[in-house]
Amino acid sequence: MIAFIQNRLNKKVRKFVDREETLQAAFIAGTRPNWLRMVAIATGIALAITLINQFAEDVLIAAVLGGAFAGGIGFVYAVVAPYRVVAVTDRRIIILASRPTAASPTHILRELPRSTRLGTANQITSLGEPLWVDGSAKSQVRAADAAIPS
Repeated sequence: MIAFIQNRLNKKVRKFVDREETLQAAFIAGTRPNWLRMVAIATGIALAITLINQFAEDVLIAAVLGGAFAGGIGFVYAVVAPYRVVAVTDRRIIILASRPTAASPTHILRELPRSTRLGTANQITSLGEPLWVDGSAKSQVRAADAAIPS
């Protein structure tokens, strides 16, 4: 992740971490595959283009309808495929629910022992539900696994 985004996420996660704990990693994971998100976005864009072509005479109507369809599909996807924020400390792994904006954790869903290994694949299955991470979060996942106490 870009450094300032990672720092912002770390600050938001801090309120769920005890003072005695050391935050080792924090990353965003989706509850649906990343490719499905791209399909939803592409569908929204295709619908928007179709509407723009349909109402080519009135650009304002086309832009409003196109934006509404694209935004509506994005909103529906965010509701059916919520994000999770995963915080890894020296003592535990915390799975946090998040607002549809992804980087805004709201409450703790569950906690797991620190000995839980996350793995290196795009999909993490050891955290109580399947979670998908993108390339920018993989370094955080690797760092979390590397920091497991032996």
